[in-house]
Amino acid sequence: MKKLLNKINGAIVLALGAMGFSSATFYKPEEPVVCGYGVPHAEFEVSGTVTDTKSKPLANIQVTVRNDRGPYQDGLTKEDGTYQVGGYEDFPTDMLEIIAEDPNGVYASDTVRVKVKYEPSADDHDHWNQGTAYVQQDFKLKKKR
Repeated sequence: MKKLLNKINGAIVLALGAMGFSSATFYKPEEPVVCGYGVPHAEFEVSGTVTDTKSKPLANIQVTVRNDRGPYQDGLTKEDGTYQVGGYEDFPTDMLEIIAEDPNGVYASDTVRVKVKYEPSADDHDHWNQGTAYVQQDFKLKKKR
């Protein structure tokens, strides 16, 4: 019985493959995921500064941006404490979570959830494009005790 089921499954896979269906996904992190027809999509840009409680800029602090479903983009702050993180998301949500954390463990991490509003795209021909959300978020991190 098991051999018969394996043969049937194999035949189904061959038939679906011949029709162009596939379960393989070739994801390249450096390229945005191309949406299929009819999938809402949007971009976001989050920027700001990370300082300590005395307003001294903090370099090399990791800033991570996540949406409600979990995918994220991240980056490190520059010498002047500034950061800029951007990303592309399918099925955009109106909430983003922004996390600032010190990879060296000197400063305590901080997390903020922000409500975002997408500005419409100039491309009137793409009805699925929700536009771009621009968020300015600054952090003041406290030293760990």
